[in-house]
Amino acid sequence: MEFRPQQKLALEFPGNVAISAGAGSGKTRVLVEKYFRLLADEHPDWPVGSVVAITFTVKAASELRSRIAGRIAEELAKPGLSSNRRARLVEMRRDLAGAPIGTIHNYCARLLRDYAVEASLDPDFVIIEGVEESVLRREAVETALAEAAATPKTLAYNDLLLVQLLFTRRQLFEILETMLRRRVEFAPLARRFEETATDDLFAELKSYHAQLLADWRQGFHTTLEPLLTSLEAASKKAGAPDKLLPALQAARACNRPTSDWKGLSDALGVIREVMLTKDGTLRKATAKKLELAEDSPLAGQIVEVFGAKPPLPAEITGFDRENLEISCRLARLFLRVEQLYGQSRDASVAPGNTDHLDFSDLEIRAESVLRESAPVREAVRKGTNMLIIDEFQDTSPLQWEIVRRVVADDSGTLLPSRFFMVGDPKQSIYGFRQAGGRLFDDVRKLVEKSNPAGLGGCRGLVSMNDNFRTKQMPLEFVNGLFAHLMQTAEVSGGGAFEPLNAQRTGSPGGVEIIVTRDNATDTDDESDTTADPTDANVSPQAAAVAERIAKMLGSEKLCGNKDDEDLRAVRPGDIAVLFRKRKHFPLYEAALRARGIAFATHRGQGLYQQPEVLAALAVLRAAAKPRADLPLAEVLRGHLVNMTDDLLFKIALFPGRNLAERCRAATERLAVRAGGQEIVLGPGELERLTFALDLVEGIRKKAGLVAVEELLQSVLNETGLLMIFGATDRGRQVAANMERLLQVARDSHTMSIMDFLDFVDEQAQDPQGEGEASLGFVEADAVKIMTIHAAKGLEFPVVFLPELGDKLWGRTGELVSDGSQWFSTRKSFSLEKDPLFLRDYFSDQENQRSQREEVRVFYVGATRCRDYLCLVLDQQDLSPGTGKRTRPVTADYFRDAAGIVGVPAPGELPLNLKTGNAQQVKVAVTHVVVPSAQMVPTRVPSVNDDHFERQLCVISKAVGAGVAGIAEDGGKENAFQGRPLCFRPQFRGVRAEVSVTQLLDFLECRERFFRRHVVSLPDPIFEGAKSEARRPLVPPSIRGALIHEVLGLQLRQGPDAWQAVVESRLSNVPGLTGTELSSAVDAICAHVTDAVNAGLLAGLTGNGHVELEKPYVGMVEGFALSAIFDAEYQGDDGREIADFKSDEKPSAAVLKRYETQMQLYMWLLSRSVAGQLNFTARLLFTAIKEVKTFTMTRSELDTFGIKVSGWLGELRTFSEQFCHPGIEVDGTLFGAIRDNCRASNLDCRNCGGKGGFN
Repeated sequence: MEFRPQQKLALEFPGNVAISAGAGSGKTRVLVEKYFRLLADEHPDWPVGSVVAITFTVKAASELRSRIAGRIAEELAKPGLSSNRRARLVEMRRDLAGAPIGTIHNYCARLLRDYAVEASLDPDFVIIEGVEESVLRREAVETALAEAAATPKTLAYNDLLLVQLLFTRRQLFEILETMLRRRVEFAPLARRFEETATDDLFAELKSYHAQLLADWRQGFHTTLEPLLTSLEAASKKAGAPDKLLPALQAARACNRPTSDWKGLSDALGVIREVMLTKDGTLRKATAKKLELAEDSPLAGQIVEVFGAKPPLPAEITGFDRENLEISCRLARLFLRVEQLYGQSRDASVAPGNTDHLDFSDLEIRAESVLRESAPVREAVRKGTNMLIIDEFQDTSPLQWEIVRRVVADDSGTLLPSRFFMVGDPKQSIYGFRQAGGRLFDDVRKLVEKSNPAGLGGCRGLVSMNDNFRTKQMPLEFVNGLFAHLMQTAEVSGGGAFEPLNAQRTGSPGGVEIIVTRDNATDTDDESDTTADPTDANVSPQAAAVAERIAKMLGSEKLCGNKDDEDLRAVRPGDIAVLFRKRKHFPLYEAALRARGIAFATHRGQGLYQQPEVLAALAVLRAAAKPRADLPLAEVLRGHLVNMTDDLLFKIALFPGRNLAERCRAATERLAVRAGGQEIVLGPGELERLTFALDLVEGIRKKAGLVAVEELLQSVLNETGLLMIFGATDRGRQVAANMERLLQVARDSHTMSIMDFLDFVDEQAQDPQGEGEASLGFVEADAVKIMTIHAAKGLEFPVVFLPELGDKLWGRTGELVSDGSQWFSTRKSFSLEKDPLFLRDYFSDQENQRSQREEVRVFYVGATRCRDYLCLVLDQQDLSPGTGKRTRPVTADYFRDAAGIVGVPAPGELPLNLKTGNAQQVKVAVTHVVVPSAQMVPTRVPSVNDDHFERQLCVISKAVGAGVAGIAEDGGKENAFQGRPLCFRPQFRGVRAEVSVTQLLDFLECRERFFRRHVVSLPDPIFEGAKSEARRPLVPPSIRGALIHEVLGLQLRQGPDAWQAVVESRLSNVPGLTGTELSSAVDAICAHVTDAVNAGLLAGLTGNGHVELEKPYVGMVEGFALSAIFDAEYQGDDGREIADFKSDEKPSAAVLKRYETQMQLYMWLLSRSVAGQLNFTARLLFTAIKEVKTFTMTRSELDTFGIKVSGWLGELRTFSEQFCHPGIEVDGTLFGAIRDNCRASNLDCRNCGGKGGFN
């Protein structure tokens, strides 16, 4: 096969080369040929090791090496070779096995071993990953936090106290572990923040903000001016909203790059409020008054410009400085974590007395030795005659620094004829690894600059856009769609979109849009198909895909080879279903399984969700945590033991501190009395229970003595797991899954069960933990289920792209950064009520990056197709404006680019893809109707507190007479001896914050406080199993929150602002429809209207100094005591407080609690307002239309503050006793808490205390 002109240009250009290689353009063939020609033809005197080839994955490196070997063999097979050429080819074949062809990490490892002395490393260093790396990271974080918490009055301790005002210990752990995992990005930032004073950082931040704001305003000024002019003309018509014209005039007056930004921002806020709804759509009433057509260009500009949130806050505030302070504290904690992590891998302490390096270390150390050692740099340059790099668009800035120091001189200029790169910026989809951005385009410019004009007109820049993979129709669809979606360099990855040129002949192939519809939608269209409800049980789109694949297989001729001979029928192995997210795998597996269609799932989260894997891991968890109830309960109820609810209930009645002890008691005593009945274990039940306990105990005794792989093998042997799960149509898959799990354990080289389980949990939760598809997976005659990331570099005759309405990725977690100068936490002391520059700006930048990358991911998925492409969408995905999306998803991009409005009818659909071409792309549209009842969720009751037996009595009759006896007994404590299941919750090491609500709960009942705010358990059923009272239409919590929201709207915008809000909010309440919904709406509206008419808001309405939802935080006794005032406003004596209450019949106890709440509010306000002597707080009871007023002087509040200090001191003592790591939450603990509550001076009806709020 001859090379095309652009391929020949890339191979023959004598200087440095940068190739933009489109999907399916034959780039691997060019790479192989370039490598071969360099060593065999152009420079036969070069050592094979002087040509470096860097690939993105191990699989790609293996394929490249294999194809180079094939090219050498092909040349050796030619007759008439000279002896010199044959000898050279034989030499290349011999040295190929050790040639530097591999990933960037492979290259770094080679370099560091060659220059170990200069890098201060043992040349026999070990590369760690997987379990070992995960364990060392966690240990470093745990050690650093423990050190800080154990050393009071140190900087680290103070850092920990401050950051734990914002984050739980678990959140902090995850933040520090994330920083460690991404330390290539965060380590330089942390050092900068540690080395720079906070005030200096704040000054830099102000300058940074000012420059960004000035740059943005310059462009915004040009966009806004003509829009203001058009709107001002329209606003002069009769009936226009009164506030609009003054706001437009104010905006025009401030619309200059140097004018007051806050004034412009305020004016734009008024325009936005008048013109747009909260969802960002045009207000129909306003548009009608302005005689503005909703589909007019002006209407579109209004929505686009005024609906867009400014990328920057108007000004830097004190909250920004406090946020910097938090970042500085985190930076110091992280640097200690990093130090401990490095020490744990040093040769002096690491196993084998050798250095242990992870992949980040390889990059960091390689770049460091090249940067700092001129002799090393020169030696590496001298030994590298050519460096070839594939998939350059996936290269990170640090990886480029390593390569640049090899192929460029110290000034950054590329050395002549030293660099050959291939990539496609349109396929840059690894932004979460810091790859992509403008790097590809920047390096292309370096290549162009390094080549003199005399070398050729292209200056080393080559575009390869001939596509040998995809047939004409799907390729035209891709070209038309992405020419629209990739109009900017930011989206395309650099430069203008270059269409691909179809090279395959014969049949044109096809594109199909599958629309899933709910059967509630009326239709008389005979071309609709209905998915079988037996397989529709998984999800609408999964059912549709399975339905369509079933029709394809064996009956539709859609596939041909690349030589394009006659089409053949579709086989399962021709089809790939590609996803953005792995969470969908189980749904599609179930749908295909129900249809009897063979499938193979590429690795990922799916493995650890399979029932056989969960069953095996459950036994390990139970053995690793012998005193924890939930792991053992999982084993008992799982398929390996299959214990019934009856038996589990019986066991719960036996004595013991935990489930394991109660199980042992059950096997020894065999019977127990409960509720006046004798509960007896039968012979079969005893045998089943004994087997389970012996299984777990046997694994526990071996733990730490043998590898985890052997423990898993023991589970398989002793339980017959493969036989149990293999006796289904999944038999082969079960065996493969367990072999894969054993391989994971084998590769972990660990004997620690917990280390292995932590690693498995981390892998299961990792949203981007992609691996490589093995050759066997690709060649299997089964439908492939995999992510688009994993499919990169592969191709399939038929490709399905479902779930296009998924919310886009974006970096999740508590941290945002720019990767070079700044980072910030998402939380702040502003309680998210006020804007924060770094947080908001970087979050917005990340959202934009995510949206741009989503287009490229869509492109990669679509270009995996060879013959037939299927897009699967829900009917709502094709209806603009449905749902409550805050930003676009892939379905929106497709719908807008294709010009589709509404759901197209089944049949052939010509698409005008807005490319400017007269030719239209024709696609097939298929509708699949899915039963609407398929998505009904199933809720399984979770019983995990000391009223286990009584709660179970209410919901189950599994034990017959025993249950009835307990229910009749009314749940008295002495009715049975059993204790409930217990568990170990996650506690924070330093509990340093409490809200007023939490403090009031603590003062009322310490058990309630512990349940609600420490372990998040429901309140106990103190009165046993009694009949429920009739439930209100709207749950009280929802009702109260809605009334608060509506009152706020009444104060801000008047009565017209909240009527629709009530109906909108209540329509989301489960089970509230029809007349009940109407009644609930009328009741809420009447409630608020009556409260307003009764004058309850008189003191607030018209008060220009009202602040709603005002947060306050006061430090006392080492606690941050926080509250949010419903309203704070200017009164006669200064600032006053109002709090809305919707109680219909508040009791004396409730009123006493409210009085204490108001006292706490006034005390907090007094600490923030200097000079005010008298303080007033009002309770506005909207249901009974009463106002209760409380007043206190500053002197009285100072005295009250002493009482607050005492309460918080009691809370600290309580926390130290009952809120610490390792405590078991069971009936014994709750008994001790009730004793503690009774012993205090509290009037607790639940625990029988005495006293009151004194």
